[in-house]
Amino acid sequence: MKIMFARKQVIITFLTLFINALAWGQVTFSGGGTGTEADPYVLLTKADWNAFAESVNAKENPKTYEGEYLRLGNDITGIDVMVGWFTGGTFASGNEFRGNFDGDWHTLTVDIQGTADYSGPFGWVDGATIRNLTVDGTITINKSGEH
Repeated sequence: MKIMFARKQVIITFLTLFINALAWGQVTFSGGGTGTEADPYVLLTKADWNAFAESVNAKENPKTYEGEYLRLGNDITGIDVMVGWFTGGTFASGNEFRGNFDGDWHTLTVDIQGTADYSGPFGWVDGATIRNLTVDGTITINKSGEH
């Protein structure tokens, strides 16, 4: 009986690891989408924005979205994480946004505390297209040693 239980536990562990391996690096958004021009990823919530930002800002294996399309499906408030900004607080190679972002005439309301001149919803872009987006709110830049 104990051997049967241990075998099931090993199978369940293997399946869990296999599913996680398939999903590793994949970002899903509540609005769906496949990232193509005809079927862009759709961001509907602050959680979607944060997942988007975290995927670009990842320390290992960042996703630049080069050649991919994203669309804002709602106004989103409370944005406090920049896209294209290494989590350690500095720009890092590979952490730039290179995709196509259509705000679809929606508004991002931000409250961003930055430490560099390039602070905003998109901190670092390279070859990206960002269009039809309204940004409202506050961006505060606090450089060390400067007043």
